[in-house]
Amino acid sequence: MSPWRSLLPMGAGLILLALAALVLWQFGAARKAEGEARAAAEAAARWQAALEAQTRQITALEAAAAARASAASTAHALTREKLQPIIIHSLEEARTHETTPAGAVLCLDAGRVQSIEASAAALGLEGAAAPGGGAAALHAHPAPDRP
Repeated sequence: MSPWRSLLPMGAGLILLALAALVLWQFGAARKAEGEARAAAEAAARWQAALEAQTRQITALEAAAAARASAASTAHALTREKLQPIIIHSLEEARTHETTPAGAVLCLDAGRVQSIEASAAALGLEGAAAPGGGAAALHAHPAPDRP
């Protein structure tokens, strides 16, 4: 028998061993790639969940800011409306305004005007009119009864 024939079974065994190692290496590489793909998918899912949570939070903050801006705008408009002067051009308009709840608060009767002027004069405030000086500016009709 030739010396090469005795090496043939050993060579075939080495080839089978190399093929087995190659198959195992390929199987390990496939499992590693599968694990990496699974990890990447889990990371993407976590990132997507975090992004959706941040989007919900931003939407809630924007809605709250819009509500605050609307409330501030409304409050500003109401304050501005309250500060607008009431311009009365006629005695009839003054009498009509005096009978409304807002006019009843703003319109002073003669006694209150005179007591304010008397108090100002007693304190010696500059520009205080002489007592009774406001009587000429008041209406000739009596003040309405206030509750």
